[in-house]
Amino acid sequence: MHQGHPVPGPSIYEERLKFGTVDPHGKLWFGSMKQGKPAYGRLFSFSPFYWPYLKTHLHQQGVRPHVQNGNNLGNGVVWFPHNLDYNRLYFNDARKLRIEMYFCDIIHQDVEGAGHVVFNLNQHRGDHIPDHARIGRFTVDNRGWMWLPIIGGSGILEFNPYENEVGRFIEIPSSRGVSACVFGGHEMRTLYATTIGPLSHEIRAPGDDSGAVFSVGRLGEGVWGFLGSEFVLTTAGPSQPLHPPHGTH
Repeated sequence: MHQGHPVPGPSIYEERLKFGTVDPHGKLWFGSMKQGKPAYGRLFSFSPFYWPYLKTHLHQQGVRPHVQNGNNLGNGVVWFPHNLDYNRLYFNDARKLRIEMYFCDIIHQDVEGAGHVVFNLNQHRGDHIPDHARIGRFTVDNRGWMWLPIIGGSGILEFNPYENEVGRFIEIPSSRGVSACVFGGHEMRTLYATTIGPLSHEIRAPGDDSGAVFSVGRLGEGVWGFLGSEFVLTTAGPSQPLHPPHGTH
């Protein structure tokens, strides 16, 4: 891509697409990034169909930009698919090193509110989280607890956002850190983690398995993850209108 010029199709001026995930209702969400100082980006959603009563017009056919809290440089979005919380969106704020929670208006497809900070990495610096550490692509379990891969911290942090408490720190033998984690395996009870590989000129120390994929089991009887949602690729839309579950707000 040429810097400062849009690519064909939707007007995405940034140089990179950073992440992608599908929400519980089949829409693709992805972030963009423009390098430089300061770096910046935007958050988009895409679907072949949108309801006719959107609050704002589409960016281009099927693509919508979302503006939240004045900062769109992210490193992933995560949905917590609880029965009553299909509209809860977690935004990984790469610039401020924190996780923000938003509510998504399912009917109008808008990200609402200023965002509530549920995790701030700077408040948990210590032996396992050095000053240069960042948050990788995280996931949530059935309880709504977060599993945060630490880039530059060689491990995964279990975090309870309801009580603002750290649970376990699972050490991973990778000097460059853990880049992402996701649940899978039998009954979605295994946590898989990817690590950052060494640079071409680096020599790994004995016991350093940077670049490998790890699996972590035996997390507890009450801990499991969720299957990912499928992207709905049809211009006809779903057979029935999608409405927020009863009791959401």
